[in-house]
Amino acid sequence: MAIVLPTYNEAPNVDGILRELHGLFPDAALVVVDDNSPDGTAKIVEGLNQTIPGVVLIVRQNERGRGTAGKAGFQKALGLGARVIAEMDADGSHSPGDLPLLVKALDSCDVAVGSRYTSEGGDFRGSWGRRSLSRASILFVRALLGVPVRDPNSGFRAFKREVLEGISLETLKAKGPEIVHEVLMRAYRQGFRIKEVPIRFHDRRAGTSKLTLGQLLKSFLFALYLRLTTIFYRS
Repeated sequence: MAIVLPTYNEAPNVDGILRELHGLFPDAALVVVDDNSPDGTAKIVEGLNQTIPGVVLIVRQNERGRGTAGKAGFQKALGLGARVIAEMDADGSHSPGDLPLLVKALDSCDVAVGSRYTSEGGDFRGSWGRRSLSRASILFVRALLGVPVRDPNSGFRAFKREVLEGISLETLKAKGPEIVHEVLMRAYRQGFRIKEVPIRFHDRRAGTSKLTLGQLLKSFLFALYLRLTTIFYRS
């Protein structure tokens, strides 16, 4: 198993997250893809190599973005021979304690999506505005993509190896957070079984959010692009 964590300026959070994950999955590879964070995130991860087996650090000097970082992490996980690959944020908004539920769900599906909007899930962020914006964006993305998932924006997911091999990672177009939509849509279009698993979504433990209104708008436009290219391909 491999767990992919894209990072940028997560020095206050990454040590604790990696230690929790290692406690839950002592044999897993913990693949951290860092975009050369100026706060020293990579140095902290590098130091953990001495105490936590399985930590794998990729530092990207000339490339930025959640999408390309996730892609690099997936490719590394496949190269390590992982049969199960998970992805999650390193800021504490995703609870490591929920990950075993996603992995267990793969007994009956190919992709397990951590969902805030199932009956037992929840969005526990303090900002009413962020929660409302998330719900509005999800309605928009669901309408465009046509994927029967209640939380298509979730970046907390687990995959069987065959899914990531089957969706042609090398051809992914997304550069930023919108990669979650592209991967999900490709998996759905290719007939992989998708299941939602309740998760508890929290405010980040420390630091500031990287998601801006500009990035959110770009995600909307990319979802529209995915929809239009699908229509054009069918025609």
